[in-house]
Formats: sequence, structure tokens, C-alpha cells
Amino acid sequence: MPVDSTTFRSVLGQWPSGVCVVTTVGPHGAHGMTASSFSSVSLDPPLVSVCLGNHLPSRTLLESAGKFALSFLGKDQAHIGRRFAGQHPGVTDRFAGLAWTITPNGCPVLSDAVAWLDCTVAHAYPGGDHTIFVGRVTEAATPRVIAPLLFHSRTWGQVADPLPTAIHLTVEVAAGDPLAQVLRQGGARVRHDDDHTEFVVTADGSGLPSAEWVAAAKLAGCVVGYVADAFDPGREQAVLDVLDALTALGCDEVGLAESATAPASPLQVRRVLQDAKARVRPAALRVRLAGGHSLALVNALVAMKSGVTHFDTVAPGSGSPACRSATCFICPVNSRCPARSTRRRPATSATSPRSGVTSMADRLTGERLVNDMTVDEKSRAALVEQVLPVLRAKAEQADADGAFPMSHIDLLRDAGLMGLIVPEEYGGLGGTLRDLAAATYAMGTACPSTALSFFFHNTSASRGLLPLEAIESGLFADDEVPVVKAFAEKVLRLMSAGTWLANFASESVKSSSANIAIATTAVRTAGGWHLTGEKSFGCATGVADYYLVTARLDGYETADGLTMFLVPRDAPGVTERPRWEGLGMRGSANHGIRLQSVFIPDDDALAVPGAFVKMLQCSRGSFVGNQLAITAVYVGAAQGVYDDTLERLTRKTFADTGKSIAESPMHQVIIGDMTERLETAYLWLRRQLLLETCEPPIATKSEVYAQWRIAKGSICQAAFDVAMGAFKASGTSSATMNGVVGRAVRDLAMGLVMTFPPERGRLEAASVITSNKANELFASVKV
Repeated sequence: MPVDSTTFRSVLGQWPSGVCVVTTVGPHGAHGMTASSFSSVSLDPPLVSVCLGNHLPSRTLLESAGKFALSFLGKDQAHIGRRFAGQHPGVTDRFAGLAWTITPNGCPVLSDAVAWLDCTVAHAYPGGDHTIFVGRVTEAATPRVIAPLLFHSRTWGQVADPLPTAIHLTVEVAAGDPLAQVLRQGGARVRHDDDHTEFVVTADGSGLPSAEWVAAAKLAGCVVGYVADAFDPGREQAVLDVLDALTALGCDEVGLAESATAPASPLQVRRVLQDAKARVRPAALRVRLAGGHSLALVNALVAMKSGVTHFDTVAPGSGSPACRSATCFICPVNSRCPARSTRRRPATSATSPRSGVTSMADRLTGERLVNDMTVDEKSRAALVEQVLPVLRAKAEQADADGAFPMSHIDLLRDAGLMGLIVPEEYGGLGGTLRDLAAATYAMGTACPSTALSFFFHNTSASRGLLPLEAIESGLFADDEVPVVKAFAEKVLRLMSAGTWLANFASESVKSSSANIAIATTAVRTAGGWHLTGEKSFGCATGVADYYLVTARLDGYETADGLTMFLVPRDAPGVTERPRWEGLGMRGSANHGIRLQSVFIPDDDALAVPGAFVKMLQCSRGSFVGNQLAITAVYVGAAQGVYDDTLERLTRKTFADTGKSIAESPMHQVIIGDMTERLETAYLWLRRQLLLETCEPPIATKSEVYAQWRIAKGSICQAAFDVAMGAFKASGTSSATMNGVVGRAVRDLAMGLVMTFPPERGRLEAASVITSNKANELFASVKV
């Protein structure tokens, strides 16, 4: 009995494949489409095949041309795959804006593809509703080394990084250490001083031996060349160049050593190792990571996920790895270290702080929200984890002062977090909305006001990312593209360079029909624009380097007149509004700015009429695509007060029974209610995050937007309810302005009014559902 087409399609979807763009040429120029039905056929002669549906124009064009090319896509090129699959209906020229190389056969291939093949048609066979084209390969190239893009079950993805099944750990033990005998009994292999030679090279090549010296050393045994301080930022290419030199010299093993005084971030470890692993073959790659800092174990996990299986370490008391009075034991490690059951772990001092220390058994704080992080996401989350102890220590003072702690600027900048969601091609960390939500959530558990300010800085990235997406979708005219692209890229590069941007849209002028009304005007003048208006709310007032201001072009009454400007904090005509005694989020510097005929040059303006509206068309859902991360701040704050309350109530006991206060029936009811409200907030937030990030989309933009209108208020209300539960459960001793509970009540109350309470969200969601007015986000108000 023949299988039905639905079942057949579902079964085939379980077979993962790579993704390529098939290109050919026709009477009207180049033509291309995305395909996954590619296969190699023969090595001699070199033949490949690709199957095209008989109903496709590509099939007819390819048959007529007698030639085609294949560009294999990398993990960062899913947007290209979607474009050539016809999933961007507004794009009329699929080739526009991408870098192409013309092959000897005259077919275009992507210049930055993982690999490409140039083919002439050797055979064409009928294959049901498809035609099987067999191509003879005439040219081939691998322009860059990166993980491939995959397609599985109608979803774009990439190869997961598995942990190795075993690692080789070289432990250097001081002479006479009892551990040496334990390792011998465990079956560890001993590497003596006289059977291997080690040397260390700096990233600039100093200390590099001659080929003759290496050849002579190899006669005596294994030769190991190390690169010192290999994970220091900004030295990646120099390190890779030295690795090439060490491999060319014929070293048996090549090692990368972390600086003992400047620990590397997991992201930096990942960046270096992704390229290093392939560069040193056939030599084995060793990694010597520094211990004793909070990210040491995370770095080790990242290294293993990057394919490293050889690690060096030094037993306590053995000194440096270059010590010559020590014995090296090579231990194959899988489930159990031979010394683990015998060697006792040092006791932790009762006074040693534990804040910020992340062990393999502990999840990163951000993982409590985003619990399915990839390795890259964990690396970025680890950067956030580093700053939490400092943020937490400053939270009470920031609230008391009602001022943003200026030291937090350098803290976040030094951690590399200012470009968290800026693509790597613009110098950022390459994070997504998932990273931002995890980051603002984690910071919200420590210092909610700084988390809120950090969120508004990151919303600036949408002013760069969405215009570029609109360009890719063909929404801008050819003469508009250079202006839009220049502004968008400038925003992204400023962020990745550590510049703090404060995104200002809200104004004191309100509209009954829109969430945000824009009355600030931009008047044309020679070489630029004059801005006049008042922004009533925007975090990092007087703190940010630039204010990213939304204004209305003079003479426009519709949303087509909405424009964006980069306004320097100290530009003439820019003043701060008077500070107010805010109820909560007092350390976010949210008092706003006034603009009086502030001149902004054309280079710092995106004043193309209609640009803002076109940009919003590319948003997946909530406003400009990252608003859900603001609710993550409040969920993080709710989790923080929940944890604090539960710990205090469990620790405190009744004098007469000795039982913890948390065990009383009243407190059990309150804790149960708090738990239910906290889980409700998590469910709403995770659902919205899924709707806005999953590929392919599982809901229409209108549906995602309607869900967000309900979700935002519901999340903030649930988070506030957690704080009120903590207030009731903690009693009068915690009913203070400056305590954890008091701050949480005040901070979480702000979520009910920024930008709307849950009642308005539900009302607007109903309006969207019944009237389909999902895109009426802004109104232009003339004053």
C-alpha cells in the first residue's frame, strides 16, 4: 500500500541535510533558489546531483543553460537560505546586497559561502515530480571555515557541539607528592622529562625555534610548542599565525596557554579554539587553562565543546608547568579520575564569599529563564554572570541615592556586554533576543534598575538590525539604501565599541489611540537637522554617551514622518529634565531630556521618510522585537525577592517549637501563592520568547503581537504579586524602604505602569483580534 504524501514528507523531514543555493543564468540574468536535495555522486569523474521540482522556473532555466553552481551555506547564513527559498515575499532581487563571485562557467556563487561548486550538466533524469540533474564539477573552492547551516524537520539549525567521550589530562606532580603513587596505581601513563621537549612562544612569535632545532628535538621524543597568553582579547589572528608556524615546524603537540593574571572569557576561548582546532592538524591541540577564577570550569566546558580533548593542569604545590622537578602523568578521563576517590577536596573557608562562583553543577542565572541554552549562549551568559556580584552589592545604594551607579558603565563595558546583541560582523557578541532576555533577567535578580537601563541600551540595536533587514527585504528604494545602511551600521558599531546608547521615544504628550506619541520635531537646516522637543522617559539620562531620539519630520502628520537621530549627551541645546523622586527603579536615571534647536548633522540622522514604518514591518512581534526583555527584568526581580524571602523564612525558627517560620500554615499558603504567580510569569515570558525566536515561525505577526499585549501586563502583574506575597510573609521587620522586600515592592510596581497596566494590554489585544490593527504603534501629534 503506497505511503500517503503527508507521512512521506514528515518522515523525510527527519533526515537532516545541509543547505545550498543553486544558481544558474537565463535570458534575464542570474537566477537562484535554495535546495537541500544535493548529493555527491562520483569522485572520478567528479559528479554531483541536485533535484529540482518540475514546476519551478529554476528547473527550466537550468536545463536551458546547461550549467549551474552550488553555494553551501554556513550556520550564520540562514537569512540567505530563507531569501532564496522565497520566504521574503517583499524581495524582488534575491541577489541584491550580497557579495558574489562569477565562476568560469558564468554562474554566480556567494563569496563568503562555506564552499562552492561550478558545474556543467552531464545528465538529466526524470524523478517523479522532480528532475535529477547530474553535474560535472569544473571548479571548486572553500572560501571560509565555519560550521554549516542545517535543515531538519522544516527548521534551520546548526551542528551541536557534543562533549567528548574521553579527555587526556596531563597532571604535573611535584617530586615526592603522594598523588604520584595514586596516579600510577590508577593506570596513568608517565611522561618523563627526557622523553619530551617543551618550549613557549609569545603571540608575536618571540621564542620560535628553528626547524633544525625541532627536528633534532624530535629524535629524542615528543615536541610540544605552547603559545603564551593565547586567549588575550585582540590577539586572535596573531595566535593563529603562530599556530601555523608551530605546525609547519612539525611539532607533535601544540598548546594554548591562558594568562594566569588575566583570565579569559568563555566567549574568547570559543573564538580562538573554533579556528585553532583545524589549523594545527595533524598535531594534537592542548589547552592549559588557568584555575582559581569564577569562569574556570565554564572555560573548560567551552574548550571541550570546541573539540579539545587534551588538557594540562598542575597539582597543588607543583609550581609552573615548566618546572623540571616534576613528573607528568597522562590520565585518560571518562567517567572517573583515578585520583578522585583518594584525593581529598580542600575545605572551603567559612568566610570565603561564594557570590558569582559558577560550578559545573550550578546553572548560570540566565539559564533559570532560558533553560535550553546553546554553548555560545552559555558563553555570553557567563559574561553576565561575572558582573552580578558587583551589581548586587550596589543595588541598595543606587536605590537610596536615586542615581545610576556610574561605575556600572565601565563594569558592563569591560565585560564586553555593550554589544551583546550586535552581530559579530559589526564587532558584537552575536547574541539574539534569547541572550538579551537571559541577561536582563539575570541582572534583574541583582540590581533591577541597572538591568532596566541595560535593556534600553540594547533596544538601540533594533534601530540598526531592523533597517538592515528592511533593506534585505527590498523595502527601500535604491537611492535610499546607502543612507539607511550607513546609519544602521553606525548604531551597531557604536554599541559594539562600548558606546552607551539611551533609546528615547516616550514623551509627555499623550495620544488616546497610540502607546507612544511623538511630538519632538526635526526641521531641515543646512547640513543637518534641528531637533526640538521633550522626552519624558528614557533610562540613562545624563549617563549615556548618545541619546537615540525618535522625532517627527516637520510637515508630516503621519507615521511616515517618524525619524531617528543620534544626539550626543553634551550637544548644545540638550538638557536634563528635573530629577524626580521615583517610587521604584530609582537608580535607572529615567527623568528624561529636553531638546532646544539641537543641531544634528546628516551623518547622524536617519531621516528617510517612511523608514521607521518599513523598519517595523520586519519586527517579529513585540514593538521592535525585543520588548519582552523588559519583562524579563521584572521576572528576575521577582525571582530575587522570592529566593531572599524563602531563605529568610526557612532560616528563622519559632522560639517555642524550633520549626522554621516557613512551615507555618499561613506561610505555606503565601509561599504557594508566590510560587504560582512566579511560575505564571515564567510561562507567559517563555511562551512569548518562543513565538518571537523560533524558526520557522509558528504564529503570524498579528497573533504574536496580540499575545504580547496580553503577556506584558500579565507578566508584570504576576511579578508584582510575588513581591506583595513576600511583603505579607516577611512581617513588619521587613517592611522597610531600603530592605530587599521594600525595594522589590517599589521596583515591581513600576512594571504595572511601563508602558501600560495589564488591563490596557488585554483591551488592546481584543482590539487587535477583532480589528487587525496590530501595527498602529505610534501616532504623530502636533503641538
